[in-house]
Amino acid sequence: MDNTKCPICHNEADSSRGRGRGTSRYSCRTCGQYTITASAREDTIHQWWNRQDTVSLAKLSAFVKAWTLRHPEGISLRTEHEKPKALPNPVFTLEEALNAFPRTMSDRIDRALLNLECMASKLDSWIELQYKTDYPVVYAEDEKEASFLINIIGKQDLIEWTLDPMKVHLGTTDIGVRLTARGWQRIDELQRSCLHVQVAEGVA
Repeated sequence: MDNTKCPICHNEADSSRGRGRGTSRYSCRTCGQYTITASAREDTIHQWWNRQDTVSLAKLSAFVKAWTLRHPEGISLRTEHEKPKALPNPVFTLEEALNAFPRTMSDRIDRALLNLECMASKLDSWIELQYKTDYPVVYAEDEKEASFLINIIGKQDLIEWTLDPMKVHLGTTDIGVRLTARGWQRIDELQRSCLHVQVAEGVA
């Protein structure tokens, strides 16, 4: 793999040739694992950067991240007009990814909790977050919004947070968060409603 920039978030990533003509495979600390066609990368995402369409970029990053947290092999991305053949499954169009973004603040918080559950190794474990690279975990547009959302989730007593160097590695971490009893209860409610299945399948 070659070290390069992720076309979605422009943070450092590893890249390699994908399966299928003109496709590339990326492993990004921020977005996750994905294969993307040249048309999706150059004709669409590159144009989002030119227009400074940070909203679409953040939505796409959050979609890929949520999938990767549940399925480490990642996904494939294409444009609406391309055929999905020769791409590793599952395959989504860029439009499908954008449309899957939660529409309300409460939905963003619920989906963020489901992501944090995937990152928790056990019930009482601290999850280390870097706002610059982990903002898609909480469906934020950037690191500033990620900090704001973490604060909101904490005020709802769904998570607790720490800056204690005995609990998290502050040299590489901005904050440590841990799901509270109320947070785990909310996750259980979401799982009973099957939202976690919809998120995992990319349809929520």
